[in-house]
Amino acid sequence: MLFVTLPLLPLTLRERGTKRGLALGALLAPVAALGSFALYLGLRLGDPLAWTHAERAWGRRFTPIGLVTAIEHLPRAVSANAWVLRDLVFFLLYLALLCAALRFGVPRLWVLAGAIVVVLPTFSGSFNAIGRFGLLAPAVFWGLAALGASRRADRAIRCLSVGAAHRGDRPPVVRVPLAYAAMPNATVCLPTYNDERTSRRWCARSSRSACGCS
Repeated sequence: MLFVTLPLLPLTLRERGTKRGLALGALLAPVAALGSFALYLGLRLGDPLAWTHAERAWGRRFTPIGLVTAIEHLPRAVSANAWVLRDLVFFLLYLALLCAALRFGVPRLWVLAGAIVVVLPTFSGSFNAIGRFGLLAPAVFWGLAALGASRRADRAIRCLSVGAAHRGDRPPVVRVPLAYAAMPNATVCLPTYNDERTSRRWCARSSRSACGCS
């Protein structure tokens, strides 16, 4: 979210008086969050950058030629884990949607911020798990909305999305935020799955009657 807030800077500078101070506070919130996290790691582990050093366990390390390294090692990465192809497809899809957003008039600063969010992780030397980063770029969704402006395109996008979510005969995965699931009286309603263990596991943290678990 650090780079996503950059396009908000011009809007912040237009404010006057107290509103500008509040806007700057909101704009700097991601910086404060990142700084406080680094401070916590420094106090607890003695390493403020422990989160980046931990990436090395997966063979990832940020370098200026990380994107080139990711491309060079792509065949080896795919042979070890075929799901890397999924992440590569998402990476290319996000870039295409950003180009569509730019073409349909989305402000360039928003597109630039989205490109940074999508491309920067590849400088770790891998495409692995890159699919999640594009979800943080609003311009990606604006590009998708522009492509789906017609009714036919909208239906095609919906069908592709549902098909990708279900992935054949497997039911869609429901993820509940840990902070919510940890609440003692939280109610989490899930659909009935063939695998009863999936529902029972969540019912341990939720209202059993609401989930329909016995």
